[in-house]
Amino acid sequence: MTRRCFLVLFICLMCCSGCERVDAPLVGRYRATIDVAGKELPFLLDVARENDRYVLILPNAGERLRITKVRVEGPKLEARLPGNSTLLVAAGRKKLSGTLTLIDTSGSSHALPLRATLGDTHLFYDESLSDNADVEGRWEVALRTDGDTTAPALALLEQEHDRIVGTLTFASGEQHTLHGQIHDEELQLASLSWSDARVYKLALTANGALEGEAWLLSGERQRVHAKRNSDATRDNAQVRMNRNSARSTT
Repeated sequence: MTRRCFLVLFICLMCCSGCERVDAPLVGRYRATIDVAGKELPFLLDVARENDRYVLILPNAGERLRITKVRVEGPKLEARLPGNSTLLVAAGRKKLSGTLTLIDTSGSSHALPLRATLGDTHLFYDESLSDNADVEGRWEVALRTDGDTTAPALALLEQEHDRIVGTLTFASGEQHTLHGQIHDEELQLASLSWSDARVYKLALTANGALEGEAWLLSGERQRVHAKRNSDATRDNAQVRMNRNSARSTT
């Protein structure tokens, strides 16, 4: 009898050794948010298991960014991101909370509060509209800081129903990947990389321009003006900015 009990216990232990821990994060897709200068930046986060190891996948803006340096100890998940950035999450079963720490290009560290909910798949708006403004195309963009310094850029946007993906390229050549959502005539976009995070909230004006604000990882806020131009290029945006600057000084 003792031998039989031992055999049953051994089989149970072997079966449970490959099982997911009951206090570990549940696998699946999460809607995650971080706080950037007081503004919520949403993104999708997949928690998965491959060959008995956890991996994280960010399926944003048409890309699938894999994070394989993941460690789970009890209710805590820690991931090492490229550029020495880290994701530290205290795990519940369906809700996660913790910190996303980004190291910017100057070497400064930014610890951003993070929350995530399993099963949510929307970005900015939990209710999608079927009739939204068309913002697909090329846009000349000017971003102005409180010091009245203007940064010209070119935005290329693609739209499918209410989902928006694209890129924002500055005159310097710096490029940011965008993902977001349009709701009637209000557009919200996010840009998240291993060293930067930005949120844009814009509205379509009566003359067809986009006006609004941007919240930056540095804590700065910028005023944003964008004009649709099918012939727009990054160089055109720089030339236009130079001309405007010359007029303002004469």
